[in-house]
Amino acid sequence: MRKLYFTTLLLVAAVVVANAQSNRRLTWSRTGNTNVSGTTGGSSNNFLLAASWGGFTPGNNDTLSISGASVTVTGNINLSGLSNIVLELNTPNGATAYTMGITSGNSTVTLSSTSSISLKPNGKIHVAGSGGGNTRQFKIGTAVKLSNFGGSTAYTVNGPANASQSTANASAGAPLLGFSSGTLPVILVSFDAVKQGNSVMVSWKTQQEISTKEFVIEKSADGRNYNSIATVAAAGFSSNPRSYSYTDASSISGIAYYRVRMIDMDGKSGLTGVKAVRAAVNAVKVAVYPNPAVSVANVVVNAPDAAAFNVNVFNRNGQLVGQQKAAAGANMVSINVSAYAAGDYTIDVQFADGSRQSSKLIVGKQ
Repeated sequence: MRKLYFTTLLLVAAVVVANAQSNRRLTWSRTGNTNVSGTTGGSSNNFLLAASWGGFTPGNNDTLSISGASVTVTGNINLSGLSNIVLELNTPNGATAYTMGITSGNSTVTLSSTSSISLKPNGKIHVAGSGGGNTRQFKIGTAVKLSNFGGSTAYTVNGPANASQSTANASAGAPLLGFSSGTLPVILVSFDAVKQGNSVMVSWKTQQEISTKEFVIEKSADGRNYNSIATVAAAGFSSNPRSYSYTDASSISGIAYYRVRMIDMDGKSGLTGVKAVRAAVNAVKVAVYPNPAVSVANVVVNAPDAAAFNVNVFNRNGQLVGQQKAAAGANMVSINVSAYAAGDYTIDVQFADGSRQSSKLIVGKQ
């Protein structure tokens, strides 16, 4: 038995749909070729400068469209703090061979793991080669989608193509693999499967859908052989985020593996990643006390083994606000919650086999 005392908060992300930002479409308002090298400050080098986006500062759930212009990246552009954005690249400035390109230094454009890059038919994304071993790359979360991997060869992906959490990752041997050619049936920004009592809730969220017909939920007992267990109708066409879910009420033994097949109206399909759910949930218990908590909340995890596990903390907007790795044998963590705003939170515990358990926490104020 092990106990984990932990004070953190998070509202289950699958339940959170609302966001402080609207689902806006912001268009790059500069012409010609603009050099950008960061995301702060008041100069044109700030990629997020409101003046570059028609007077609006980009936020969560926005589509950032660049068309008839080119953006040259000469420093790190970190957009990981913006969730569910679509970086949409259209026809570049006529004098430049790309819509967005990284041309100097060790420079990285990083989007959050729930965001995506969409290349329209004339869109072009580019990384220059480096004679000095500099790495130029585009990343979604921690996954590399396009890079020169420190080599002297330049790479350009021409639209239509997309990159997201659900597309493959680029590698030195396959630097263009991170983009899927053509129009994907759907741009997926999140996917999860969580044990809830005797059932499993499978949930996913799309950023946009083009000719999407349906989603097929597939389940496996060994992670290799999958069977279809349900079909959920898709929105078809949508430029706004959409949330879906399915509850699997059938019994499982050991570990069950879930994935979702996304099918468009032409029969093309794509797969999400795989989520594992531990069947013996009654052997793993997560308890939080006192609840509500004012100053200190104790999170206790009782499990039959002593393997390491991770605890992720999300705020009520579904944003990851903290991460902690518990070493093998750890059994108690106490967290000071006095600095947290009053409200509801969720504590999420993820085990090495991919299974997860969560518990809600209410933080009050004296």
